Amino acid sequence: MRKLVAQCLVVLAVAAMAVPAQAQTDITDNRTAEEKWTRSQFLTTYMMMAIIAHGESVGQTPAEFGEWMGKFAAPSWGEPGSRTLQSFVRGAFLNHNLWPGLEFELLIDTPTEVRARMNAPYATLFEEGEYYGVGLEDFKNVWMTAYSLTANHLGFDMTYSLDGDWIEFTVKTR
Repeated sequence: MRKLVAQCLVVLAVAAMAVPAQAQTDITDNRTAEEKWTRSQFLTTYMMMAIIAHGESVGQTPAEFGEWMGKFAAPSWGEPGSRTLQSFVRGAFLNHNLWPGLEFELLIDTPTEVRARMNAPYATLFEEGEYYGVGLEDFKNVWMTAYSLTANHLGFDMTYSLDGDWIEFTVKTR
């Protein structure tokens, strides 16, 4: 009998320490697709800022990070010669169209040259001059440097300029 009482006391003690089901962490996700998309945009931008800021903290310029990013990402665009100029520019367009407010205009579109201009749809994040310690011009340069190296990997030549609110770029076949 004593053994049974002792066992019952142990069971009661364990039960008393258990967390009630209603107090457990809720891991359901009721966000809308739009809310998830907004969060994904923030996380993408935030991670870019973190990497750029970290690079600067160890003496790397944003341009140097852009070069690293371009070399790292270029193979994901395919083998050299596997894309047309138009598919490369469309990829850049789609990447930047992740942010709301993108304005993108084709100025020249031939089989050997595509010239375009676009705004920086992420510029509103930099209203204070910096976003998480990174300036807008540095952010633009990181992206465009990475695209330039990616274009080079694919067998194209790319140049770009930052002209006020606009980024103008030209991609040519070799």
